[in-house]
Amino acid sequence: MFVSEIEEQNSEFKITPYLSDNLGNLDNIFIFLETYQKSPKYDSVDIVYQIVNPKNKDEYRSSRKTFSLKNNQQIFFPLVKPVSLKNGSYFLRVTALKPSRTSDSNFTPSEILSVSERAFEITPSISNQVLTNLDKSIRQLKYVAYQSDIDYINQAPDPEEKKKRFLEFWKKLDPTPSTEYNEAFEEYYERVYYANANFKSYIEGWQTDRGMVYIVLGPPATIQTQSDFYSNRNYEIWNYANRTFIFVDYSGFGDYRLYSPPTFNEKYSYR
Repeated sequence: MFVSEIEEQNSEFKITPYLSDNLGNLDNIFIFLETYQKSPKYDSVDIVYQIVNPKNKDEYRSSRKTFSLKNNQQIFFPLVKPVSLKNGSYFLRVTALKPSRTSDSNFTPSEILSVSERAFEITPSISNQVLTNLDKSIRQLKYVAYQSDIDYINQAPDPEEKKKRFLEFWKKLDPTPSTEYNEAFEEYYERVYYANANFKSYIEGWQTDRGMVYIVLGPPATIQTQSDFYSNRNYEIWNYANRTFIFVDYSGFGDYRLYSPPTFNEKYSYR
């Protein structure tokens, strides 16, 4: 079992199971095991865990750790997530071995008592991606923040203070401040990434007119495409509940510009 938090209460440990298969969102994660012995053959057991890629090659292998087997035991220890792990699917393989006096992680088949596996994934959350490229993420605030807000964040004396100011800005917009999950933050940057993936032209998608409208208002109810035979121009018409936006590709290379209304100055607001 993966565990996200361990808390000691009255000489006992309270654990918080982590039920998701995606470990990309967590900096700290623990492995939780329960050991059972049908017959009292050993007083202790050695544990080795491996992070294995789909080709059954080790990405990480721990050293041996020895645990007592007196009565049934609950065991937990931190899982090392190598920095080298790329996005993708992996297996956590935990092997119980006959006790030895070595910390060597290598072992032979004859030493194996039991093996357990669990699949997991590494997929970074939006918040991790946003904070990895903080300066760019601050520039992308233009559809939710005023220039004075952006200037205040950028004028921070050091990177840590800049990050703090950035997170404080989003905390003020959090519709559920009592929880860790900030719906406004997640929705906004999901729209930014969608715009980058779908509206890129000569510039990144979030900077285009379609990207701007999408980030502020979200996906339209319907999209219509039209072509003008005489002008050889393509149009996209985005229909929302009570408004319509028309974009024109003047160049013929997918560089759609807002035609109607001629300007758009609204800010994003979580709805």
